[in-house]
Amino acid sequence: MSNITMKDKIFAVYNAQRVADSKPTVLANDFVVGVPADYNGPSSPKDTRIYLTPIAASSSVGRITLYYDRIDLVDIITLAITKGAAIMISDVLDQINDELGIELATTDIVDAALPPDGPFTLTASAANLLYKGSCSVAYNP
Repeated sequence: MSNITMKDKIFAVYNAQRVADSKPTVLANDFVVGVPADYNGPSSPKDTRIYLTPIAASSSVGRITLYYDRIDLVDIITLAITKGAAIMISDVLDQINDELGIELATTDIVDAALPPDGPFTLTASAANLLYKGSCSVAYNP
């Protein structure tokens, strides 16, 4: 079973809210998702804002502003991978994806060299749609 992309997860949650509000759903492929920005303002109590801009071929008109809370990686209780011959965090990204059940790309993390004995710090990049912050990742024995 493949992991869901962050874009698909964002749209799944957004569309669930639209259905609850008796509004039609929108198609993820009809939009370009902007870079998430930290938010603290009067429009929403949520901590993140992104813009969803319709592509030219979309029947949707107008940019959507979406507010939501990103998950702080520190709130993840346990995360462990097998280091093997890996040198960089990006080398173990498939294992991290399987642990999280989401499809992270190298642009979603701050890549760094893995220490020989672990643990290491996994840090979400500013472009990460779902996660923020960092967490410790252990090596499996």
